[in-house]
Amino acid sequence: MEHANWGPEFRDDEIAALLSSREGEIASQSCVISKIENQDELCRTTAGDDRGGAGGRMVPGRMEWGPRALGNRSILADPRRVEMRDILNSKIKRREMFRPFAPSILEEAAGDYFTQSYPSPFMLMAYSVRPEKRASIPATTHVDGTGRLQTVNARQNPCITN
Repeated sequence: MEHANWGPEFRDDEIAALLSSREGEIASQSCVISKIENQDELCRTTAGDDRGGAGGRMVPGRMEWGPRALGNRSILADPRRVEMRDILNSKIKRREMFRPFAPSILEEAAGDYFTQSYPSPFMLMAYSVRPEKRASIPATTHVDGTGRLQTVNARQNPCITN
């Protein structure tokens, strides 16, 4: 199984209606919502550093089926910012402050950051973060020095390689 994208998909008019119904709430949170039609631009913007480390969200295609957000309904945030874990836990997830987030990493780069490099496309494995890399991804590193990673590749999502 290459992916878990077996859940529902939402049409543009459904998304627009939901956003319209929550216009006041969105404005009060200082959220910026934009629709990017061009796939290449979407991928560059999503992967880019132009948000200044702020969180983002993409809704491309069908949702994942199951307990994990594996790319099509994920919260995107800068794992290098130590305070990002607290920001996301308090403002978005509303859960315990100690809980880190799972890093998504290119399959071929997993060994650069983790002591194991075996693919983990469904966030089922917690690998040790290399000691020299822990300070560079603090928002996704557990207190025991591990990370419950998701490896990604172009077969699963062509946007990954752009």
